[in-house]
Amino acid sequence: MEHVSQKNNSHADYGCGVASLMMLLKHAQLKQVPPYDKLAKELRITECVTKKWGDQYEDHGKGAYPGDITRYLKNVGIPFLQIHDPDNVGENLKNRKSGSFKLLIHIAEFAPVMIGELYENAGHWVVLCKDGKKFMRYDPEFLSTDPQAIAEVDTNIILEKWDGCAIQILTSAN
Repeated sequence: MEHVSQKNNSHADYGCGVASLMMLLKHAQLKQVPPYDKLAKELRITECVTKKWGDQYEDHGKGAYPGDITRYLKNVGIPFLQIHDPDNVGENLKNRKSGSFKLLIHIAEFAPVMIGELYENAGHWVVLCKDGKKFMRYDPEFLSTDPQAIAEVDTNIILEKWDGCAIQILTSAN
């Protein structure tokens, strides 16, 4: 799978969703992948969440929110699977050993999944991919040449960081 860095592009501080979605789109090979800046515009990453989705949403700053990504995939006709389990974070972390977390690990066996991670006071998108018997974490926060850009990750670390959201592009292969 090809790594895409948010650092090589505009919106370097909050473009992890764009870069992660680009990794999934390139891997799926369903359609031509739009350039980074065009995809960033489609995902409306420079707009605050309340402008995009209404006052009922808590604004954690600029970037791609799950609804931005799923709206884009629906608009371009790309089938996807989404896990959205925001109740199983923080205090309820241990509850993820069943249900949603098991589903995440299961679907990652078949194709890459972009997952939200708890990251400081906001979120961060990365891509989880199975490589043989190990899981690899593709982090767009790093340049592709950085050893931390693609690193093996233990499922306990995934469990610790996961925010309850995951998106996978569906293809005939998965």
